[in-house]
Amino acid sequence: MPERDGDQHDDGTERVEPVPPARTDDLSKFVSQGMEYYLAGRFAFLQHAHIAANLFHHGVELLLKYALLRDAHEGAAPPNYGHDLRRLWRDFKARDQSRASLARFDGVVADLDDWEHIRYPGFRRSQISGRAVAQAMTLLPYGRGAYADFGGREVDAYVLCLEDIDDLVSSIVTAASINPKVLLIHLSPDAVDWYHRENRHRMELRRHP
Repeated sequence: MPERDGDQHDDGTERVEPVPPARTDDLSKFVSQGMEYYLAGRFAFLQHAHIAANLFHHGVELLLKYALLRDAHEGAAPPNYGHDLRRLWRDFKARDQSRASLARFDGVVADLDDWEHIRYPGFRRSQISGRAVAQAMTLLPYGRGAYADFGGREVDAYVLCLEDIDDLVSSIVTAASINPKVLLIHLSPDAVDWYHRENRHRMELRRHP
């Protein structure tokens, strides 16, 4: 790895720090890694693990970035989206008038983006009481339904519905004109089976030979 001049060590010798190599984005990796995150999220969800939400967030984020980078004007600098799923979603819908119907997922994307707030362990401190605010994390296989009633208590509620995520990913793939038959072809048959489990919005995938 290339090196650059830095400060000095305690013994007076020059400290040399690594310089990150120049980066060229491979857009196909956005799709393959996005689907791997999504598939890992499904596995985690079906094991009742809350980290499923963060894996889904990464997966959806990469798929949206793929579509936006692919369709960007040549030579134009891409916006710095960071991990802002709401902004990515807004721009993805705006790129094509035929995507107006995707507004039905606005709430799903907002719910998923909220989980990024607890990507690292910890609690939000209440501006009212100064105490840590309790968290309620709910994983639902089908249908979000009504939010729980916390009796007026200040609670950070996070909801993740697997059916909504499956529907969202399938709809992004369709809207972005991504060929579903090549999405998971590099993974094992067992991995593809996990994709099919309890999935009401399955895409037609090509099986691993």
